[in-house]
Amino acid sequence: MGGTVSTAVIDIYPGYEGEFSIGGWVTVADLGEQQGCIDCTGPTGGLVLKAGLFGLESSAIGGLHVHAGTNCDSPDGPGEHYVQDGQEDIWNDGMQWESDGNGDATVYHELSEYTLPTSGRAVVIHLSDGTRAGCGVLKGAASATIGTYPGYTGMQYVGGTVVVSEWDCGID
Repeated sequence: MGGTVSTAVIDIYPGYEGEFSIGGWVTVADLGEQQGCIDCTGPTGGLVLKAGLFGLESSAIGGLHVHAGTNCDSPDGPGEHYVQDGQEDIWNDGMQWESDGNGDATVYHELSEYTLPTSGRAVVIHLSDGTRAGCGVLKGAASATIGTYPGYTGMQYVGGTVVVSEWDCGID
């Protein structure tokens, strides 16, 4: 990932009293309208959303959306989906999680045309029936893409992404 990176720790939605105990994380990279990328292997603009969720309905599909609100303190805190005035609500167009038999989900979405900054916004996890069951607020983070060490000629390829986030209680 790259650009401005924010991460939210997902917890139970305020006021939700259902049977599911949603948890996990959501990371969003706001790539903006980057131009002139050289040797890019991923998207060069828009938004990339990754998530690891647990406690979901088993073998189900539900929504995962960035909302306009900036907190998860009350049921109204997250507000509605975060879109520009007059813009189509892209959050209802395939932005979802799909869980396995244990209620776990790994999510990856690219929205190449999305350019609104998401840091500080609420992320809401919706159950398959649309119920708001999980919530977290995107906070600043730093990220690095890991690749092969310069000069390494061995047979193993090492790669991935490291994201570091600062929270009130420490660093993840």
